[in-house]
Order: sequence, then C-alpha cells, then structure tokens
Amino acid sequence: MEFSSLEDGRTLVRISELGWPETDAGLTSCFGNCEGWTGMLCAMKAWLEHGINLRDGFYK
Repeated sequence: MEFSSLEDGRTLVRISELGWPETDAGLTSCFGNCEGWTGMLCAMKAWLEHGINLRDGFYK
C-alpha cells in the first residue's frame, strides 16, 4: 500500500499485488482480492470521516 498526499488535501491510495498465476483460478482470486480491497477502503473512509465501523459484526 502506498499513500500519497495530493495538493488539494486528499490522499491517493495505491494498492499493488503481484504473483497471481495467469490461469482462470488465479484471475478469479485476483478479482476477488480487488473486491476485498474496495470494501476495506470504503470501510476505512467511513471510519475516518464519520466514526462508523462498517466491519462491526462482519467477522465473528
């Protein structure tokens, strides 16, 4: 993960993963991780901006 400050006060977040096999299973897993990172970033934004824990109760 890489966080970079932007001139307008926002933060750019870059997430990179390497090494997924170029097979149907590897691509499916890669896209699944992408969806997971999207959810995590949304949860982080809600927490930082509003103090809402979107993950509360998600994991037991």
